[in-house]
Amino acid sequence: MVMGDVSRGRPASPSLQEGALKGGWLKKQRSIMKNWQLRWFVLRSDQLFFYKDEEETKPQGCIPLQGCQVTELTANPDEPGRHLFEILPGGPRERTGCPLC
Repeated sequence: MVMGDVSRGRPASPSLQEGALKGGWLKKQRSIMKNWQLRWFVLRSDQLFFYKDEEETKPQGCIPLQGCQVTELTANPDEPGRHLFEILPGGPRERTGCPLC
């Protein structure tokens, strides 16, 4: 799924208000169990916030993107419209908190 522009479509959900650039559903791989979870993501500035669903107002967490490398990976050709990417930290760093989390 490609994250959509916030300015189009129906009224913004609570998580899309306050300076969001893009928002949409993505699957996120968990760090411990390595299974995939469907989450609502919102891009604000250089941070990618994720929520349980689009009606939530408090994010479950966020991914700081400053200094990260985003790599597009090969998606399954049998599933058109699907996109796969990986976010890697730019270097060794401690996990940092994000505002609003």
